[in-house]
Amino acid sequence: MSIPAAPSAEETPFCQQGAGTSGPNIAPAAAVSLGDEHRERGRLHEAAAAYRWAVDSDDSDIAPWAAGQLGGVLREQGRLDEAATAYQWAVDSGSDIAPFVSVTLGDVRWEQDRLEEAATAYQWAVDSDHPDIAPLAAVKLQSMKEH
Repeated sequence: MSIPAAPSAEETPFCQQGAGTSGPNIAPAAAVSLGDEHRERGRLHEAAAAYRWAVDSDDSDIAPWAAGQLGGVLREQGRLDEAATAYQWAVDSGSDIAPFVSVTLGDVRWEQDRLEEAATAYQWAVDSDHPDIAPLAAVKLQSMKEH
């Protein structure tokens, strides 16, 4: 993805300041919080950088969530292929968030008129058997096939 690999120099200390205080997960979690703050203020480039930093941490709890958030920011910027890459990374992680993100990936691919890829993403969510997401994905899949 063509986004900055890490927050700016002034933001990095915020992401790392608590690294020794609450265990190894505090820095990636802080990066996600920083990304959320930037996103709320409309600073999408900075939000993307913070989320990317958290994804790059490879923290098994935080990185998939950060990838989903990164995808959302990239989608807001109209960078749909990059958003889909971030969403796919979150799906491939196999984390608890994967079924949710798979539906969003399907939505992006549908927006791009890449219907086969959208169907694959929706089907993955259906196959997850997640009680909340699988029925939604099934409806989207059926709706897509009817259009």
